[in-house]
Amino acid sequence: MTRNFYMRGGIGTIVNISNSTTFMLGDNSENKTRNTLNNFSSPNFRRFNFSGNLGFGVTFFQSTGFSLYAQTNIETNLLQLKKGRI
Repeated sequence: MTRNFYMRGGIGTIVNISNSTTFMLGDNSENKTRNTLNNFSSPNFRRFNFSGNLGFGVTFFQSTGFSLYAQTNIETNLLQLKKGRI
C-alpha cells in the first residue's frame, strides 16, 4: 500500500436560480418580526458566478474500481453574489 499526496485546484461556475432576503427586527424582549422578500427578478444579484477552489489530499488505496482517500478543500466566490454595495 503506497500513499500518494496530491494538490488540486480549479475554477467552477455557479448558476444563481433564486434569491430571498430575510429581515429580522426585534428588541431586547421576545418581540421579533420576520420579513422575507423574494428577489428572483432583482437585477442586483448576479445570475452567474465563478468560484475558485484549492484542495490537498492523500490517497491510501487505489485499484481499478475503488479508491480510498482523504481530502480537504477550500472554495471561495471570485465575484460577489450581490452587485454593488451590500
